[in-house]
Amino acid sequence: MIGVFSPKNKRIFVMLFFIIIAFIALGIFLALSADIDTRFGGYIFIVLAIFLFSFVFVGAYYRLSWSVRVDDKKLYVKHLLQKQKVFNHADIDDVIAYRQAEFGFGTLCIYLKDGTSVLVHGLLNYIELATYVKKFLPLIKKKEYDVSRMEKDYIDKKKKNGRLIWTVVLLCVAIAVAIALAIILTSGKNMNDFTQNDFIVIYIFIGIFISLLAVIFIPLVKLLRDSNIINSSLPLIYQAKCYCAPLPANDIIAIYVSLDYSPRTIITCNNLNPKEFFCIYEGFMYWRGKFVSFSEVSERYGSYSELIKKEKFKTGSIEVTQAFIDN
Repeated sequence: MIGVFSPKNKRIFVMLFFIIIAFIALGIFLALSADIDTRFGGYIFIVLAIFLFSFVFVGAYYRLSWSVRVDDKKLYVKHLLQKQKVFNHADIDDVIAYRQAEFGFGTLCIYLKDGTSVLVHGLLNYIELATYVKKFLPLIKKKEYDVSRMEKDYIDKKKKNGRLIWTVVLLCVAIAVAIALAIILTSGKNMNDFTQNDFIVIYIFIGIFISLLAVIFIPLVKLLRDSNIINSSLPLIYQAKCYCAPLPANDIIAIYVSLDYSPRTIITCNNLNPKEFFCIYEGFMYWRGKFVSFSEVSERYGSYSELIKKEKFKTGSIEVTQAFIDN
C-alpha cells in the first residue's frame, strides 16, 4: 500500500518559495538603483528574503514527506534530504492517524519501541495506512500507561512552546524599536544627506538588525521541531485515556476506538431490557490548558444489527474489545 499525499501540502511551500524568489528579485532590482536610499531598501529586502527562505526550508524539512509505503510487514518512509527509513513490524510500538481539519489531510504517527516517533504529514489515505499497519501490531495493554504523568509532560511542553512564541514576539518588537531609533537618531533624513555620525548609526542598526534576525531563527526552528513532538504526544494521551477510563456499568458488547483514539465507542445493551442496544461515544480533548472528557449516548435500537447499520462509528475505527477484557 502506497501513501497518497495531498497536493495542498507541497503547494503551500512551493507558493512560499515563489514569493521569496520575488522578494529576492525585487531586492536585486532596488540594489542596482542609482539612488542610495533605494539601494539600501534593496539590501534589506535581500536580507529578509534569505531569512524567510531559511525558515521555509526548515519548515519543509519538518513538514514534507516524499513517500511512504507499507509492504510485507515493513513500513518505508522517505523524508526531505533523508535516506529512506525502513521499519519492521517488530520495530513499531504503535501507529496513530489523525485528520488535520484546517488543511483537509491527515498525519500518520509512527511510534517506535526505542521511544522515538516519525510523523508523516499531508496524507489523504492516512486511515487506510494506519489500519493496514495495525493488523501486524499487538493490542495495547492498559498497565503501560501513566495518564497523569503524560498529561503533565504535554502541558509542560505546551508552556515551553508558549514561552518560545513570546520570545519571537519580543524579538520582533526589538527589531521594530531598533528601526524607530535609527529613524529618530538620523532625523529621518535621506541617505544622501547623511553625516558621518548618521552612517555610524545606520551601520550599528544593520548589525543589530541582522543579529536579531539570526537570534529569531533559533526559537522559530525550535517551534517547528517541538510542534512535531507535541503533535505526536497528544494522540498517545487520548489512547491512554481510552484504555484507562472506567467503563459504564451496562453489559458491554463491543468497544471501538478511532485511529486517533478520540472518541471511543462503547456498544452496550440495557441491563433492564437486554433487547435494547445503544452506543456511548466518549471523547477527549485538550481545551484551555487542561484535558476534558465528554460523552454522548445514541438513541436506543431494538436490535444489534439495526445499531450497526445506522451508527457511523466504524469508519476509521478498530475494535479493541479483547484488549479491555484482558485489562
